[in-house]
Amino acid sequence: SRRRHTRSYLKSRGLGDVYKRQRLDEALKGLATLDKMRLNDYEQALVHQTYGFVYMRQDKQQMAIDRFEQCLALEALPNAAQQGMLYSLAGLYAANQKFLKAIETMRVWFQYEANPPAKAYMVIGSSYAELKRYDEALPYIQKAIEAAEKPEENWYLLELSIYFEKNRFRDAVRVVRIMLEYWPDKVKYWEILLGAYLELDDQKAALDAMMVAYARGLLDTEALIMGWRVRIIGRAKNQVQASIIIDIGKLRVDVSLVVVDLLRIQLVSGDGRVRNPVYR
Repeated sequence: SRRRHTRSYLKSRGLGDVYKRQRLDEALKGLATLDKMRLNDYEQALVHQTYGFVYMRQDKQQMAIDRFEQCLALEALPNAAQQGMLYSLAGLYAANQKFLKAIETMRVWFQYEANPPAKAYMVIGSSYAELKRYDEALPYIQKAIEAAEKPEENWYLLELSIYFEKNRFRDAVRVVRIMLEYWPDKVKYWEILLGAYLELDDQKAALDAMMVAYARGLLDTEALIMGWRVRIIGRAKNQVQASIIIDIGKLRVDVSLVVVDLLRIQLVSGDGRVRNPVYR
């Protein structure tokens, strides 16, 4: 039948092996010859499809997009091949900053896909994010993260960046804490956690984060410790809190003393007075 010779049609004309061996110029010559022949819709769709793949190999993405669009417009390929074209085209749209087209194409693809892979959700989620339509992006990003077989660091970072963009700092804390379960030795994530706590005016939690990072050996230079200390001091609400937080710089060589410093913070009342005379 016509569908059974999806590959054999081009192969019979020597193009299948040429394409596999990446003799792309030779493949294009053969396709140009076929393009001049009288072809039915199915055969013409195969030609457009093969053109598109060759252009992708040559990094001629707009030309590949044009051919894939022509291929799909014929609606002549078997369902599986048609789905493959939609997926490839959506990826090309996204790569070329045609984000609305990427979303529209993936929505069509989703209608006929029973078990979409995690990356498919990210095509839509990241496209919405590029358009700054963050509320629409988040459900797709979250679904992608949930469906992923292993943690995808960049996906978490995208979700995290949206929460910061929308000033949803409690959600940012939740996500970065999950990230630290997977990547606990990345100091930049401890810094992000510190920043999120400071945005919430939670100096105690910020100091907790600093203490844990220090205990893991991640704050291994005086400059790094001083930088964290300055950030925390900058958010202190009064002189009493500031003077207590400053102490952490002096006590950086001893984690147990850092713990004492955290206990001091807990003894500061809302009016800025220290409740325990020992720490005045």
